[in-house]
Amino acid sequence: MAIGIKVILFGPLFDGCEVFLLADALASVQIISSNAAHAPTLQILHSLLLSLPEFTKLQPNVFCSHVFGRVNVLADAASRGKLQLVTSICSQMGVLARQLSVSARASEFLSQAKTCIRRLRQESEQIGDSADSPSVRAQSQS
Repeated sequence: MAIGIKVILFGPLFDGCEVFLLADALASVQIISSNAAHAPTLQILHSLLLSLPEFTKLQPNVFCSHVFGRVNVLADAASRGKLQLVTSICSQMGVLARQLSVSARASEFLSQAKTCIRRLRQESEQIGDSADSPSVRAQSQS
């Protein structure tokens, strides 16, 4: 989900450029690199990412890489709301830290993802409930 939001917020700035998407979620990198997801929830997120016009414009020039641990301190601190650490690291790098508002478009993407995932879970629960019903159990035993 974070990659989709970042593509919405920053993608237009890099139209026509090579873009390196760095993520600490290995599954996200593998899905984008292979253009396939296996888990239903990740299939939803991947499909939503592919449907973004911002991603479509970037896609021919997108490279994905997995980053983690000490290499990812700044992004990790930002994602965990450790703003004082973010400010400190940026200051040491001579960079001004600035917190951005999430655009309406990014909020819509997040809302759409949550709705699709919630629907998937409800459908899965209904299938599970019907599999536990006496008539289904009787049919499966015969």
